[in-house]
Amino acid sequence: MRELALAVLQTGGASLLTLGFAVVANKIFAVILGPAGIGFISLVGQTYQAALMLGTLNGQTAMAQGIASRTEAGQAGYRSTVFWILLLGGGAVALTFLLFPSRIASFVMGREDGGSVQVIRWLAPGVLAGVASTYCSGVLTGQRAIGRLTLLQIVGAAAAAALAYPVALLLRGGHPAALALQIAGPALATGALGLVLVGRGGWLPKPFRRAGLGFDAGAAGGFLRLAATMVFLGVVATAVPLALRALVVRRYGLPGAGLFDVAWTISMNYVLLALASFTTYYVPSLSRLDEPHDRQALIHRVVRLTIILMVPLVVATTVLKPVAVRVLYASAFVPALDIIRWMLIGDYFRVTSWVFALTMIAYADVKTLIWTELVWGALQVGGAAFAILSLNALQGVGANFLFVHGTYLVYILAYVTSRRHFALDRATARAWLIGLGLILAASAHTWSDVEVHPVPAAAYIAIALGFAWTILTSEERCGVRNGLRRVVRRCLPDAAPAA
Repeated sequence: MRELALAVLQTGGASLLTLGFAVVANKIFAVILGPAGIGFISLVGQTYQAALMLGTLNGQTAMAQGIASRTEAGQAGYRSTVFWILLLGGGAVALTFLLFPSRIASFVMGREDGGSVQVIRWLAPGVLAGVASTYCSGVLTGQRAIGRLTLLQIVGAAAAAALAYPVALLLRGGHPAALALQIAGPALATGALGLVLVGRGGWLPKPFRRAGLGFDAGAAGGFLRLAATMVFLGVVATAVPLALRALVVRRYGLPGAGLFDVAWTISMNYVLLALASFTTYYVPSLSRLDEPHDRQALIHRVVRLTIILMVPLVVATTVLKPVAVRVLYASAFVPALDIIRWMLIGDYFRVTSWVFALTMIAYADVKTLIWTELVWGALQVGGAAFAILSLNALQGVGANFLFVHGTYLVYILAYVTSRRHFALDRATARAWLIGLGLILAASAHTWSDVEVHPVPAAAYIAIALGFAWTILTSEERCGVRNGLRRVVRRCLPDAAPAA
């Protein structure tokens, strides 16, 4: 538990800084451009993420798993092989953006004006830089070089925040192609820094260290088998929000897409504070364990830590959501609260289900992983389409989000129980249910609020923090106290010497 907690502190701290920089960028765009501008940015950003996913074969997790599961002697050839695969994939996607920008703009945004076409064309350098950044992140994750990985994340977010104001002014002045700079700039910064950090660790691919391709057919096959699955999952994960945005923009226009993007972004970003350790510690560690008992012990530790982190996070975000929308964006985005209130409850189910779903990767249960993601992805799009097109209710997207992740958690619990013989102990199950009760109570109390009421908000947050404290063992509480004392000693000035 100590090693896992330290990983979460490192990655969670980096995620907090990254989130802070993202808040600055979003605030600048929201104030200067409004809901319609946020809608346009979200469409282009989602297009870039889809391109990057295809160019890298969504291979960061596959890279981390492949490196972690190999001996040190086999890792060098694997890293070099994956480098060449990603270079070819990223180059192909970038070339597509250069040759067919009008068709991509028409498909994504429903228009082929000069500005939209230029944005797509200038995304090509960003794709190549993003491929380099993804490769370096995968290597650092597989080697569990968490400190270097967090630095990479922070630099990218800082670069995006620094570019936000000039890019927003250019967009407002009628230069939509400037948005490509907002996307490509951070990718270039992280790609260059990533190569430096990987090089210092001695993990650069062979083409950088000596002549020769350094291509291993066996390593390529191992990577591509898992990467093919991850590409499919990435297509589903990218297609779902892109399809939802397309539905919203066709019914409610760019302002509606902006409101949806606010709800989606808040729901996704704050959860990263709890999920940061999943790719940097949990997945590689789970892949390295061979004994079922050891794997189940690790899963239990992660579930406990998820409850400890998520209950205070969800409760705090729930009672403070009106302030969050105004601070992160602007008062014009307050209607997005109708969607957010549903999604915050769904986040608790979503994070818990991810803990168990990642065992499919560790056990290489590719078939189950694919069809479950496909089914529940279809439920999310289908339910949202019904809410938007038949009920004309934008908040129905949030309600469907809660339904989808609630049913997915039920399924995934049945899966790990029947197929992996995982037994959730009563204490953990009871703690999870109590946490859910606190989240539901806080949500019900603040359901229609558009202003924060300080006293009940503070009370709910205090109760959630107290609940998280009770879950800790006596040894863990002692460790927390000692850690806090060390922090206080470092922050306080040394006592003045006696006269």
